[in-house]
Amino acid sequence: MMSQLFGGKKWQNIVEALVISLKTVKEHQKLAVKEVKAAEVILRMIRSGLPKQAKKGAAAAVKSSNSLTVE
Repeated sequence: MMSQLFGGKKWQNIVEALVISLKTVKEHQKLAVKEVKAAEVILRMIRSGLPKQAKKGAAAAVKSSNSLTVE
């Protein structure tokens, strides 16, 4: 009786399509979260790396300027 009221197979196909699309949405959300976390790690590496490089460059500049004045 219910299947005749709601179109039988059509209704089942619609429900299956909704379930599949919900699964797809969840998978895309998981992938998006992974990508955001990866970008966060990369940004942290860049932020911590640039000051270290600047310090090394400054130290090298100081050493070279000290060696010029001593000679």
